[in-house]
Amino acid sequence: MTADEILEHVRALPYRERLKLVERVVHEVAESVDAGGTSDEAEMDQELERRIERAVAGGRTVPAEDVINKLRARG
Repeated sequence: MTADEILEHVRALPYRERLKLVERVVHEVAESVDAGGTSDEAEMDQELERRIERAVAGGRTVPAEDVINKLRARG
C-alpha cells in the first residue's frame, strides 16, 4: 500500500481515531531513532507530544493535507 492509499483510508476514520493513529505513528518513528539522538530530535519529540496533547484536548488543529501541501511547495 502506498502512503497516498493509506492516507485515503485514514481520511475515512473518525476524527478521534485519526488523532490516535497520529500519536501511534509518532511514537513508532520516535522509537526507531537511535537512543543517542541530538537535542534537536528531543526538542522535536517534545513539540510533537505537546501538539498531540493539544489536539486531543480539542485545541486548534491544521488539516494534515494543508501541512503536506505547504511542505511539498517548499520543495
